[in-house]
Parts: sequence; C-alpha cells; structure tokens
Amino acid sequence: MKRVLLCVLLVIALATLTVNCNSSDQTSTHDRMPLQTTPDFIGSITRVEEVDKNGILGTILVEYTGIALGTDKYLVTVPDESLILKQDGRIVSDIHFESLKAGQQARIWFSGPVRESYPAQVDAAQVMIAEHKSADEVRLGEEFSLAIGKSAWLVMENLQIAFEGVIEDSRCPRNATCVWEGKVSVEIEIMSGDSSHSMILNQPGLSEQYSRETYGGYELAFTVRPYPEAGIRISEQEYVLVLIISKEDQQSMGILRGHVTIGPIQPVVRPDDDPDDVPPKVYDTRKVMVYDESGNMLMRQVNIGHEGYYSVELAPGMYVIDINRLGIDSSGDVPRKVDIIEGGTIELDIDIDTGIR
Repeated sequence: MKRVLLCVLLVIALATLTVNCNSSDQTSTHDRMPLQTTPDFIGSITRVEEVDKNGILGTILVEYTGIALGTDKYLVTVPDESLILKQDGRIVSDIHFESLKAGQQARIWFSGPVRESYPAQVDAAQVMIAEHKSADEVRLGEEFSLAIGKSAWLVMENLQIAFEGVIEDSRCPRNATCVWEGKVSVEIEIMSGDSSHSMILNQPGLSEQYSRETYGGYELAFTVRPYPEAGIRISEQEYVLVLIISKEDQQSMGILRGHVTIGPIQPVVRPDDDPDDVPPKVYDTRKVMVYDESGNMLMRQVNIGHEGYYSVELAPGMYVIDINRLGIDSSGDVPRKVDIIEGGTIELDIDIDTGIR
C-alpha cells in the first residue's frame, strides 16, 4: 500500500513539474506589448552591422536631414532584449535584426542616456520599421494621396505624415438640399525628428477646392475624396486624403540666431588651454531646441556650427527656446520665450555649462 501511494505522489510531482516547465517556455520577449509613446528619433537607416555577441544583436546608423539643419545621426546599439518591429499601416509585426536594411525608415525608442560622441550613441528599447506602399516618398509642391492608415515621407524635409482617420463627414451631398454646408474632419499625425503632433484638418462641404492649414513653416493644401453622393454611403476604405505641401512665404519669416559657448571641456584646465578651442564633436551633439509657445511641442532642432553659431528661420509667433541638455548640461540663458516678428531678427546667445569639474 505504501509503495502504491509513493508511486501516485511521484506521478503527481512529475506532472506538476511538466506543467510548470511548459508554462515558462511560453514566455518570450515577443509577448511584450510595443511601446506606445512618441519615438525619440525618426530617420533613415544608412548602415547595419551585425554583432550577435555579448548580448548585442548589432548596430544601426540612423540619419535624418532636417529643415535647414544639415544632417543629424545616431549610432544605435540593438541589445537582445530590444523589440524590433515592422509597421505596415495599422499592422505591427515582429521581425529579426537580419531584416533591418539600409534605406528603411526607422523609429527609435531610446533605452538609457545618450552617450556624447559623433555620431551620438544610444541603446534601443524598440526599433520600428515603417513600410510605405501607397505614397512612399513625396516632394514639396507635389500632389500625393493617402488612404487611412498610410503615411508618406517628405523627401529632404524630415517630415512623415500619416492619415489616421475620418472624425466626421457631414458634407451636404451632391443633388441634395441642405440647411448648411457641413464639413469633413480628418486626423493626421506629423512626425519630425524626435517629435510627433496630431492635427485635425477641416474642409467645408459644397466645395472640392483645396482647403489650407499651416504647420511649422509649411502650408498644407488638402481635400478629402470622394465627395458624398445622396443615398450612397462612403466606407472607411474609400476615403483618400489628397495633399500638396509647400513652404510658407519666406518673406513672412523671422530669424533667430546667436552664439553658443560650451565648457568646461575637461576637468583640469591648464594655463595654456584656450577656452574657445572646443572640439567639433562637442558642438555636433548639442542642439538648440525650438518649441511652440506652450513649450510642449518641438518645432525645430537646430544644429550648432563648429564655431558656435546657429541660425534658423521661423514663422512669426511666440516660441520657447531651449537646449537638448546632454548629460548634466545646464544653462541660465534658456529656456526662454522669444517673439519672432515678420522680417525681424532675434539674437540669443547661450552659455552651456557641461558640469565637468
């Protein structure tokens, strides 16, 4: 009897162990939910290097060309635990590091601080490749169309525009008598460098002419098709947003410019050291950040020349100026509000204390 009881207990223990092992085998990094926050950087992959050792899958060099900012780049290390994803419209799927190729458009979410160098170096918590099949690349002044869930990249302007959906369509149909003209409202998302902004575009009914909105020095001319017909329902798949993007009249712009000093560069300053002798990479990794009046939305990320000077054209309005603050950088000169007026120039010099002692 004791031998039978012992065998029964042994069988139960083995069964429990098998269930626990199977449960642990079902857990993997692919079960993690993708990050839903705004990416820290958006750009084109220009180089891929596989490593596959010491917990690192490899590195990718990601670059973008901003509006009158020159070229910026990050050398991104992709650890084993990073999420690597591909987005095609609203469908997101896992991919392997080997699927990353030069020329792909990538969104990068950082893990940990940016390491000062040129190019700047950072580890990735998540890498998402954007697949564009309907309107891959467009240029200023060219008409292009987006279906819901699709996006386009504005060549050389560091702008990605996505058509998120139709919020309302109350336009008075053709061949119908209406009390008012109605309107169609659509949502788009504009991504530039390391910022993202949702925007509602409204177009009145009884007109298929282009409506116009402005964003960050650009004019968006748009129309929503098809136009409603009496008695015919428009499905979500039929909606198309037609856009032409151009820069606003340059004569209406103002200028923000100034000189940036950075120091100390090293802990010990010798008598023969020149405080103005700053290595180019120190300027390359610092940026002048231009935010909207609320200080919440990034409008421009401005490169600093190797002599410390910067300059940027801005549409008239109020802005908050700051720096990207690498490490323990600080400055008593920013953040600061500035009022840009048409044809005017604002001078703002910035002294950055690196905190090195």
